[in-house]
Amino acid sequence: MTIILALAVIFITIFLLNRFYRKNWSENLSVTLSFSSKEVYETDTVFLEEVIKNKKIVPVPILEVDFNLSRNLRFKNKENNIVSDKLYRRDIFSLGSRQQITRRHALICMRRGVYDIDSAGITSYDLILKKKLGEVVKQSAFITVYPLRISSRRLNPLYKVLNGDLSSSKRLIEDPFEFNGIRDYIPGDSVKTINWKASAKSSSLVVNKYSSTEKKEVTVILDYSDDSTSDDYDLNEECIRLTASLCERFILTGIQVRLISNMKDCLTGDDIYQARIGSVKTCLTFLAKAEIKTYPDFEKYDSEISGSENIILITKNIHSCPASGIIKDMAEKAFIIVPYKNEKPVISDPVVSRQDVIFWEYYEGN
Repeated sequence: MTIILALAVIFITIFLLNRFYRKNWSENLSVTLSFSSKEVYETDTVFLEEVIKNKKIVPVPILEVDFNLSRNLRFKNKENNIVSDKLYRRDIFSLGSRQQITRRHALICMRRGVYDIDSAGITSYDLILKKKLGEVVKQSAFITVYPLRISSRRLNPLYKVLNGDLSSSKRLIEDPFEFNGIRDYIPGDSVKTINWKASAKSSSLVVNKYSSTEKKEVTVILDYSDDSTSDDYDLNEECIRLTASLCERFILTGIQVRLISNMKDCLTGDDIYQARIGSVKTCLTFLAKAEIKTYPDFEKYDSEISGSENIILITKNIHSCPASGIIKDMAEKAFIIVPYKNEKPVISDPVVSRQDVIFWEYYEGN
């Protein structure tokens, strides 16, 4: 009789504890996902931090956390990953009373873009492992992946050609007698402009900035054309990288940049257009969010383009670029930068042939 009574007490106790656990297993249990950096560049490695907190006395013996993110972000450790339309991951934890567990997962940013994790699923089991328990926890992890920076080794010769020719019109020449502060050193800056005293204080190279007595402005036109093949996609992305790298260099050297494109903002649907880019971050963020849904022409920007003195058109489509119709009346005012793979294109369009065309060979990884 005593044994039966003891068994009954144990059974009732387990039943009540199990019922209590089913109702309260997720109380004071939190899951937070976050990226170690908010802005990175293509091919950079970033860490996804997974923080699991159990603030209650009752332990959570088994906890599964699952979430998904864009397949353009790849975990270095491929365990617990499933790749299909997205990248799916499931991790298993065991938390004691008032315990916190933190895990950091290395991610490689394969392509530019804006990526988020808006939710995570948490799953556990009751104390007798009979019933599955689950909830969805809201998340706010967000990261912006900027276009890959063109290496200074490759960009410097191109920049010198562009800036040298544009400067010949006396619009981009800095006045060496009008000091205007200092800025960080950029590969390609003249050694003569380095401020050695300020560099010693900041432990990094800085250069003097000079105001120009002339107006400094350039219009950069980005043409993103058909990307039906992998080669087309690679060349279009190279156009974006060139645009980002050149605009960054222009802005940091004090040149005003107007950016015109036939792309759309993937979050708002607005045109990727800036009459005057205020900062490098603004420019890179715009280009990170750029996507193509249709292939509009550039006619609505006719007045902005025709009123520009210095124009740089970046396109892979040298034969039928929509913007070529706008630049046809510009004599020799435009530079056209044309990325290509394997074989350099032949210019057949007379409108294009009278412009300054610079061919840019595509290399994997720049």
